[in-house]
Amino acid sequence: MLHRGTILGALLLSLVLAGSLMSGCGYRAAVEPPLPQLSVQEVWDRFQKVRSLPSWRDKGCRLKASLNLFSESESHRVVVDLWGNYSLPVRLDLKAGFGRTYAMWLVGRGRWLGYVPSQERAYTHPDSRIGVSRMGFTSPFDIQELLFLLSGQWQEVIPGGYESAGPVQGQGYSYKLETNSRMERLVLDRTGLPREIQGGGKVRWSMHLSKYHRIAGRMIPERVHLKNSRQEEALINIKEIEPDREPWPGSRLELKLPEGTEVIDLESRGFEQRKQ
Repeated sequence: MLHRGTILGALLLSLVLAGSLMSGCGYRAAVEPPLPQLSVQEVWDRFQKVRSLPSWRDKGCRLKASLNLFSESESHRVVVDLWGNYSLPVRLDLKAGFGRTYAMWLVGRGRWLGYVPSQERAYTHPDSRIGVSRMGFTSPFDIQELLFLLSGQWQEVIPGGYESAGPVQGQGYSYKLETNSRMERLVLDRTGLPREIQGGGKVRWSMHLSKYHRIAGRMIPERVHLKNSRQEEALINIKEIEPDREPWPGSRLELKLPEGTEVIDLESRGFEQRKQ
């Protein structure tokens, strides 16, 4: 019968021998070969394939998202429930804290209407970017454009040509877009999907797109991070999205104001849109 010490000694010896054999054979973990370098034109062509997918402009959509807004002085977290048609109108309910409705918006052609229940007031302006700015963020996009970007409909917003391009280490492929476009720089990954958009005038801005998922036949970002030179940031996390559904009837997109609501026209009262 083998003694316990003999058994333990044999086990230790076998482990040492196994280690020696492994090192003697020069064992190394398998390393995947690097992906082949692509030309900027190859990547741009891949983007064009993504960009040329049929538009959903004649369709309806619905999404739910969390929206975090940050500035130097304050921060807010809002839950967004959006439904409507890409061709407008679109309705939004904005909720903050314990499901309390903070505001209700109606975005139509040439008119934004924002109702704030706690104030018993409604605000109007021709440009829905004013609505975003009232929440504490100077946005380069209106609500319709943001909806196109959140649903991967690049052809509706991003220009179709570039002037110069080059690879950027660790980022992808950078393209300087056509002159006179408010979007100046577009970064694509090797699959041709947008990862960053930059632009601006007095107020510089950048948009980062990530966590893509295939939904209804196209790749759609789940996370969008928009920030600008005013030290303002907006972080959008999509929770649910139905990007390709039958159009909503007008009766489902109305925003009826309670009797006695004070309506304030931001344009006539001198609330001018900040220049981008």
